[in-house]
Amino acid sequence: MGDKMIIREANMKDLQSIAKVHVDSSRTTYRGTIPDDYLDNLSYESKSKYWQESLFSDNRSQFMYIAETDDKNLVGFASAGLARTNDYYERELYKIYILKEFQRKGTGKLLMKAIVRKLLDEDIKSMILWALEDNPSRLFYDNLGGKIVDKRFIQRGEKEFIQVAYVWEDITSIL
Repeated sequence: MGDKMIIREANMKDLQSIAKVHVDSSRTTYRGTIPDDYLDNLSYESKSKYWQESLFSDNRSQFMYIAETDDKNLVGFASAGLARTNDYYERELYKIYILKEFQRKGTGKLLMKAIVRKLLDEDIKSMILWALEDNPSRLFYDNLGGKIVDKRFIQRGEKEFIQVAYVWEDITSIL
């Protein structure tokens, strides 16, 4: 296994690997929080279709950076786009997923920095993200200087969850 992380924009060839990381990291991160039947019903095929539409179709809504090892194994990703829920912030970090064995090794920070650099290139200054209140990785957002400004309820399976909104008024603080 390689030890150097390569961060680059996602392309069509990455779809299967992105789907695998999305499903596998969802299962390891949220097992015990989100109902098992919901997690067990996640599929590589449906996530691959979702990402193809979100990233590469004519009406795409997001961009994505991926993290891969120097031996070309995709181990994480972060996606962002227009803010969907709050007009005060210019962009939204939609998703960040990293395989369990690559968490807490700086991969998430590398992905966040890549997202921020792209946004700064577009003269974007602020960002919001929604995270499950019970997400064991929430400390990551706290450590990057995110401030909680809002809460909402969402459904996953038969269960209702609270999401919290983290914001960065000035995303340069992440760099």
